[in-house]
Amino acid sequence: MKCPHCTVEINPQFSEQYLGPDPDGHWAVESMICPNPKCKKKIIELICGSGVTNPRGIVVRVNPTKMRFTVNPLTSSRPPVPNEVDDLFSKDYKEACLILKFSPKASAALSRRCLQNILREKG
Repeated sequence: MKCPHCTVEINPQFSEQYLGPDPDGHWAVESMICPNPKCKKKIIELICGSGVTNPRGIVVRVNPTKMRFTVNPLTSSRPPVPNEVDDLFSKDYKEACLILKFSPKASAALSRRCLQNILREKG
């Protein structure tokens, strides 16, 4: 995987903190520090899925079958904006990418605004 902070390829070694169950499944937080000496930033993910139990029936970890959500850093899977792109366009693009997983409609509105600004300023 690539570190979401520095985008350097790393070998993920997360430690898991079990949070408990609810009607949606079992919840846990996974975290690790990026091993890149130039980064060393914390990566935190929230996971939900089925609980994996030990022989005594105690949940020891969560199999993330329902959800895996990166909490820190809050990033998108979209490529970064090249430096040549004006701030007027890049700010809307970045915000549209970040909000996509929370609100696809809001992301679409920002994307339309970005396109409108490009056509108005450059077209």
